[in-house]
Amino acid sequence: MKRVMYGVLAAVFSVVLFAGFTSNLATAAEPFEIQFLAGRSDSAEFALTHGLSTLINKHSSWLRAKVIETPGMLANYELVVKKPQMKANSIICGVTSGSQLFSKTKAEGGFPWGPYTDHRFVARMNETIHTFITLDPKIKTINDLKGKRLAEGRKVATRYIDNEMIYKEAGIFDSIKISHGGTGSGITALRDGLVDAAVALGTGPVDPTTWTPLAPVQEIMASKTVYFVSYDEEAFKKAVKKHKLGTSPVTYAPKVLGPTQTEPVIIKYDPLSLEADKSMRADVVYELLRIFDTYLKDLAEFTATAKWVKKEYLGTSGYWTEEGYHPGAAKYFKEHQIPIRVNPW
Repeated sequence: MKRVMYGVLAAVFSVVLFAGFTSNLATAAEPFEIQFLAGRSDSAEFALTHGLSTLINKHSSWLRAKVIETPGMLANYELVVKKPQMKANSIICGVTSGSQLFSKTKAEGGFPWGPYTDHRFVARMNETIHTFITLDPKIKTINDLKGKRLAEGRKVATRYIDNEMIYKEAGIFDSIKISHGGTGSGITALRDGLVDAAVALGTGPVDPTTWTPLAPVQEIMASKTVYFVSYDEEAFKKAVKKHKLGTSPVTYAPKVLGPTQTEPVIIKYDPLSLEADKSMRADVVYELLRIFDTYLKDLAEFTATAKWVKKEYLGTSGYWTEEGYHPGAAKYFKEHQIPIRVNPW
């Protein structure tokens, strides 16, 4: 009798195990589509995520991906806040500049659609490089901009929000004549003599060894003798500490930015990252990273900026602590010995 009971129990236990196993297989095999909220179609992040979505569709047996063009980085967050149904399947192309505002309401000085604190780190791609250029060799640091005209980013741009904090810590904000606009219009104003300096953007690797300027910056560098203007490191660090900025001051050695750079220049790093709402399934994030990591070299087929993406920096968040990592990302990085860390400098 006991043998019969044991046999029945064993059979039942086996059925339960098999049912659970096949259920997990079925869940994993069910197609699931993610969408990359990727910014403008001419941006580096759009090209990178287009390549990554193509690789996911090619190499994953169940995960599917598409790319959605948006007005920009902040719009990516705004979308998931205003349309909560998007949180479970949206991968946000995000930056860490302006991160100090995410926890605030509009009345507290935050974004109009805030607060939003449920975004979690998935992977780091490359850097947005922020520097300044001028045609005046006497302007060497931002402290030399007192009384000068500066072409900055749009008022709502996170890069300008952070810069304003740095200008204030340097004690120069009230003395700068700032005009706002895009990178291209700022460079045009500099070329036409309407401003004395302009913000210049580019992309580069996490390690500060080189960069690729945006097209308008490349054009003026090819036609004019331009000089690079350094941030004030002390003011930058004060702003980071005081306002909890998500950006970092990084020193570029002479000649890295261009042939006229004869001294070290402090630039601003703004990590370009993939993020997801905490409600996204961990296995979805894990599978995304498996494809990203495994086929990283193939990204170069889609955009030259892919050369900046390095496996050893995929888990380098920029400013998040480990608690800010998506569980699926933390699991993947730990299992594949990819360092989980903030900026290594």
